[in-house]
Amino acid sequence: MQPVLEIYAPDGFALWPVAEGEPFRYLTLSGELTTAEVGTALMRIAQCNDIDPDPNVGDDRPPRPHSAKILHEELQTKGYLGHYQRVKTAVAHLRRGLPLDGPRERPPSPREAARWITTCPARRSPQIIDRLPRLLNHCPELRHTHDLVRRFVSMLDNRDATPLPGWLDDLADSGLAPLTGLAGALREDRHAVAQGINTPYNSGVNEGRITDVKLLRLMAGRASVPLLRHRVVLIAHLRRYADQPTVSQR
Repeated sequence: MQPVLEIYAPDGFALWPVAEGEPFRYLTLSGELTTAEVGTALMRIAQCNDIDPDPNVGDDRPPRPHSAKILHEELQTKGYLGHYQRVKTAVAHLRRGLPLDGPRERPPSPREAARWITTCPARRSPQIIDRLPRLLNHCPELRHTHDLVRRFVSMLDNRDATPLPGWLDDLADSGLAPLTGLAGALREDRHAVAQGINTPYNSGVNEGRITDVKLLRLMAGRASVPLLRHRVVLIAHLRRYADQPTVSQR
């Protein structure tokens, strides 16, 4: 046997999201309820408790405030086995005063925003294509940073360092401390930066070798000598017979 709750049609209920269904049905209370179904159960409990104390009939109980904890306790008395956090999530937007007309999105982390900006437009997923413009419209500093990044990528794709001095000036005049510091560091080594843009050569091979050494250091003391030797030989073989690198779109 499982506990159930009598559910009636919402009929214009809009305080929080509820699940759609038949005009009258039984909702099984279990730990597998969705957020919308938890909202439906809370709606029904709120309807049952929507009775003010009446001192005229001897009802002197004080008004009981509604909270996620109280609602979770009331659900538990009716057989609900789910966690308190699910109930808290269902009513959290009411405390924050957020709109209820659509789903809410989690704001991107700094790392996610950086990845969206540096990803080639042709390789962006539909989610990035949808969210990045809204993020840039909301933050002018990020929009300016995005434009600077795409201009630098254009120089790399075209192997043309001619716009580099003007780009460095715009970077220094951006008004953002991290970008101003980056502009100063690039100016000190601008000849190497221009050479890296104009030529197809880079330090990727050296960085790869350094990574190989670091990986071997991680295994040192925990792996046998034959295993380390096998790894060194395998890495050298892959480096030697790997296909020639191709210039890909950034």
